[in-house]
Amino acid sequence: MLGLLETRCFSLFSEGGRFHYEGFGFGSFMFGNIAAQVIAYCLTGAVLTFLGYGHLSLRRWAAKLACCLMWAWLLIGLPVIAVVFFLLLASKELTT
Repeated sequence: MLGLLETRCFSLFSEGGRFHYEGFGFGSFMFGNIAAQVIAYCLTGAVLTFLGYGHLSLRRWAAKLACCLMWAWLLIGLPVIAVVFFLLLASKELTT
């Protein structure tokens, strides 16, 4: 669902859109960024739908795949959390 809503961004950045800027189109950074997000949402949805079917039908491969995805999520997520934390410290003045 989010991937389909993300495609709305193309019309916002294209000519006549609210955020239009000269040079938006194939080859521009924003176009590539939006396209990558849409593709990532669609691929994530396909993988998780496939995994959900495996769990509901109690397949052996589903548990192994879920375990691999959980480890990948953890190994990718921890460094990302650290980077976001340090970016927050560097860019904002935190108050208590």
